[in-house]
Amino acid sequence: MTLHDDPAELVNAFADGKNRFPTLLRLQALGDAALTAVRDGVKHSNWHVRHWCAIYIDRHGSEESLHDLLPLLTDPEMNVRLWVVHSISCMHCKEYSCPLDLVPLLLDRLANDPATRVRKMAAAMLATLPSDARVPAPLAASLARETDAKLRLHIARALAVHPRH
Repeated sequence: MTLHDDPAELVNAFADGKNRFPTLLRLQALGDAALTAVRDGVKHSNWHVRHWCAIYIDRHGSEESLHDLLPLLTDPEMNVRLWVVHSISCMHCKEYSCPLDLVPLLLDRLANDPATRVRKMAAAMLATLPSDARVPAPLAASLARETDAKLRLHIARALAVHPRH
């Protein structure tokens, strides 16, 4: 393994602002050998590292690595929270079952995240989940208070999946 193939070095390279996408591709090429370094990277002090590690975990993580992302749902950086919401809940991107109860996590982000983009992602991801009786009332409350047209559209789509009974 060369220095350029060392997973920890590659994860740290996300901080420098150069070649982040090629770095992601190199980590992906390492397969499971990169996952430990990526899981450590979600705790990194640099938000770019946390952000790109969340992106990696979306398609190349594990059931265990999804748990590593949970503290980042309230990360100070919006781009980190956005990718965490996607990474924990997009099952289209996974080859395994999600071990998390996503409904309360997504409803919390929809109700409490200060960033409209994160709330949109939470609503969009709720629309991909099976119907759940816990969802309609909070979605209706969000629809009543939100003014962003695209966010309202995502909420309406989620309400179609989670109708009141």
